[in-house]
Amino acid sequence: MSELTARLVKLGRDLGLEGPELRAFMKEERDREEKREAQERQEKKEAQERQEKKEAQERQEKKEAQERQEKEKKEAQERQEMKEAQERQEKREEQERKDKLELEKLKLQTEIENAKSLHSKKDSSTNDWIAKIPRMNPFSEAKGDTMDAFLF
Repeated sequence: MSELTARLVKLGRDLGLEGPELRAFMKEERDREEKREAQERQEKKEAQERQEKKEAQERQEKKEAQERQEKEKKEAQERQEMKEAQERQEKREEQERKDKLELEKLKLQTEIENAKSLHSKKDSSTNDWIAKIPRMNPFSEAKGDTMDAFLF
């Protein structure tokens, strides 16, 4: 005899039940006990399902948060790479601008030096030409080289 049956028999006899009344009482109590156990199992099953659902939701939220974090990290890295590329481009453009200005400066310096050199050659050739002209007193009575009179 099971523990439940023994307990129900004792309880029924304490209530003064015997025979068919005791069997009906025991059946009723067994049905109630089975119903209570079934309800407990159902509640336990539902609690387990709720717990599993909650855990699944937490895992999903954690996964989404991790994906979001990875995406933000990747975007930040891409922004940093773009910023660095832009800085490199700006430095390159600045260097090209400086190089262009330096080249222009060198060209101008060369032109100035060439002009000075040409001017000094021109001055010296002009001076040589003037030196070759015989000098005469413009107020002299000599006839001939009157060109000096116009030079002075």
